[in-house]
Amino acid sequence: YDTLSDEDKRLFIRFLENDDPDLFNWLMNQGRPADAQLQRMINLIQTRNRERGPVAI
Repeated sequence: YDTLSDEDKRLFIRFLENDDPDLFNWLMNQGRPADAQLQRMINLIQTRNRERGPVAI
């Protein structure tokens, strides 16, 4: 989050305002939001997650 632009931070907050089941489905590629900007945020999250690699639990 810290590395996002101010515009992307606002978009991320807007993304989080959606219902949890929708967020889960979108992040798991089980559907897409109607809003192209929200899809851009999903793509950014998924890309950064892939680049980060597995996280130890």
